[in-house]
Amino acid sequence: MSELCFKINKKGIVTECLSQLIEGDLSVLVNKHLSEQNLPNVFTDLISKYLQENNYHCFRNVENGQQFYNFRLLGGINECTCIINNITSRVKRFSEFDNNSNQFKALVDSTFEIIWSFDKNFILTAANKAFFDLRKRVFNSDIQLGDSFFRDVPENNIKKWKPIYEQVLTGKKLHFEDERKIDNEVDYAEINLNPVLNGKNEIVGCMGITRDINARKKNEFELKRYNNQLEKFAFKTSHELRRPLANILAIIPLLKEENDLETNNKFLELLRISALQLDEEVRLMNETINLNNQN
Repeated sequence: MSELCFKINKKGIVTECLSQLIEGDLSVLVNKHLSEQNLPNVFTDLISKYLQENNYHCFRNVENGQQFYNFRLLGGINECTCIINNITSRVKRFSEFDNNSNQFKALVDSTFEIIWSFDKNFILTAANKAFFDLRKRVFNSDIQLGDSFFRDVPENNIKKWKPIYEQVLTGKKLHFEDERKIDNEVDYAEINLNPVLNGKNEIVGCMGITRDINARKKNEFELKRYNNQLEKFAFKTSHELRRPLANILAIIPLLKEENDLETNNKFLELLRISALQLDEEVRLMNETINLNNQN
């Protein structure tokens, strides 16, 4: 960053250059004014005001066209020392940073995940739109940045969550699932809590990310229900369906060996009963399969 220092009087005449002129836009600017013995109005107006008010010092940023300058005036009644720094590149970097910050904020606000943080005094320091929407829906709270994180929160919720957050403020990272009721319906969320550190690696707060996992939990419940039905199906296959089938398989050899008509008729009747039982079990199993497919 180039810097120029020179003396100037009330009329805006540069009387002496106190620093070595450097190649670049700022040195060209001052070289031009030294040769013409004047400065742009934006500078001379500040100098005139400074000298008239006998200010001890003046420090401000000045925009001149597409360039930005840090402008300082020191000492003197009829004449003062002027120090100018070109801060155009710094201003542009800050502008890009602000623009990136706004883009990042828009990106964070567009996510369905709930993102928030508070300091060690449980003061809300950052949050996205999803967080504010949830607080409004659950607690009818218009909480703002700078408010207590527990504002409008019922006492039983504070008793549940405050000890958890205090663990994070000691340095622990927590990841868990939470079951709660929202609008009288069970809601499932995955919660990540991490300590926030400053440049000295000191814990200054807690950041949380809450993710909706209702769809995942629904799939888990469906899979569990399906596995339960599969176990019942396997039990029916190995026991209830097997029993009449075993009876049939046992009666057939007896029929082959028995010559007595009356005894054969008894075996045939037992065979018919076992076949009917087998048919009933198959029918019940088909009903169970069809019911599961419908669900």
